[in-house]
Amino acid sequence: MAKERGVASTANVGLLDLCASVIKHFLAKDSDIRISSSWDLIPLPESHISYAALDVYATWLVFKALTSSEPITGTGVDTLTPGGTAVSLFSADGARIIAHGQILPDCPSKFNGVNVTKTRVLIVVNTVIVPGHLVSNDLLPGKEDLPLSSFSPTPFQLLCKAKHLQIRDMTGQTEEAGQSHTSHTASLSQHAAQPAGPATYSNEPEERNKNLNSADIAEPWYTGAENDTPLSNEQKPELSFRDSLADIKASHMLQLATQSSSSDNILHSRVLGDIWHLMHQFSISQAHSLRRPFARALRNAFFKYDPEDHANLEVFLQSKKVTWDQMLCTYSSWILWRVRRFVPPPEELLPRITKVLYDFGPLMCSKSKQTLFNDKAWEVAKNVCENIRRGYYSDPPGIQLYYSSGKDKYGLLTYRCCRGTNAIEGGVHQNVIRWFGAFNAAPDLAMQLLRDYTLYHNLKAGHTYICLISKVSFNQQVGTPNRTGKPYVGSYDIWTQNQISSLINILSTQMETLPAEFGPGGWVNGDQYIRSNERFGILPIPASI
Repeated sequence: MAKERGVASTANVGLLDLCASVIKHFLAKDSDIRISSSWDLIPLPESHISYAALDVYATWLVFKALTSSEPITGTGVDTLTPGGTAVSLFSADGARIIAHGQILPDCPSKFNGVNVTKTRVLIVVNTVIVPGHLVSNDLLPGKEDLPLSSFSPTPFQLLCKAKHLQIRDMTGQTEEAGQSHTSHTASLSQHAAQPAGPATYSNEPEERNKNLNSADIAEPWYTGAENDTPLSNEQKPELSFRDSLADIKASHMLQLATQSSSSDNILHSRVLGDIWHLMHQFSISQAHSLRRPFARALRNAFFKYDPEDHANLEVFLQSKKVTWDQMLCTYSSWILWRVRRFVPPPEELLPRITKVLYDFGPLMCSKSKQTLFNDKAWEVAKNVCENIRRGYYSDPPGIQLYYSSGKDKYGLLTYRCCRGTNAIEGGVHQNVIRWFGAFNAAPDLAMQLLRDYTLYHNLKAGHTYICLISKVSFNQQVGTPNRTGKPYVGSYDIWTQNQISSLINILSTQMETLPAEFGPGGWVNGDQYIRSNERFGILPIPASI
């Protein structure tokens, strides 16, 4: 029945896929419950009853939708699709929605001198989403492709290929351009949308192995501070001695930093400094016995936990008879994957940082008898405080830096953060340095290398992630998995990939199943769009300068 209605390519499609394609809901299929031996128990556990009930309810909803006379949202269009049906027009590569409209009730044999065949449909375009998309010349009376922006203002009639049309929601709620019809399906048990964000893997990558050989660069002074467990021989700050001369410098810096800046009228910049690079500025010996406690204190002064996430995790950890501090000391990555952190505004951040600098800077190492800060570190501390006062390290107000990447097996939200990290330093910067060093590139070649590197990196280059639960490592590419949840497979030559996409479009009617990389979230064929007038790269210097 599903195959006859055009919502499935085969007759043996599963209930999970039918729920996504027919009723636009996600049906949870917990494998632990599905293969559980508890199905023999009397009475059944509550989780098993819910599992069985949802299966029956989902089957009934799918059957009801398939037997309805109404068109099914997200299915293709053919000659039997009634006039007036609301449709979405996709680009030829299937990557994005370019317009919305309705099928004309009366279909003529010709439109503007072009034959209206069985594979073509005449629609009225009500909304144009991508004005720069090119309409193929075989659908136009002329001999050249034309962008949608060249047509008359909406509504206007347009001849389309049926394979590029999909039935959309009759209530008028349209999918966001470029997204698949099933990517926003709601949970069948909750009747609520899934958390927004790119598709992710089902397992949880808790720690990231840097794609960098340890011999390539020297380890920074704060190496090992990510582990909050104090070492057995670690020097305790509260039992350390303060150097009298360094104490004078610390007191002077504290006085300057605590002066009111409310009347300075400084405009906070949106070009922010990276905290990882800030910490890297301090010249501190790896052998100093206070480097790890200072690194943890400085990190904690910069980042504050989201109160709601913190409270939710504490409640959960209490149910597992584990405290927050215990978990943070032993499995900090587990905590940080489930709690958002933010950098407070300058008026709050500056006192927090200066207190750490004041408390730790004059402390003496019990072994070397050297202070934690030398003269250079005190100069860095002074500049750091000034930049913090100017707002260069605080999170910009009103800009969301975290988004949800789903839920773990306990129902706890996990997050991704778009704030700059040291993974960028090791995974991108060092590789770029190697490229430029090898080519001895001039500005023009350097720009082309950056373009080529950016394309390759966004498609392919990535880091190895380790799932602590399964102990399995896997390679995650950077750009493609963040959008689709799948690794990129294809050519790294843009023009070759565009030609492949065009050939797939031509042969798509002969294919039972289209390639995974073709369609929403896949390759965007730039040949199907008008050229941009924007200019990227090295701009000419005006003669007046």
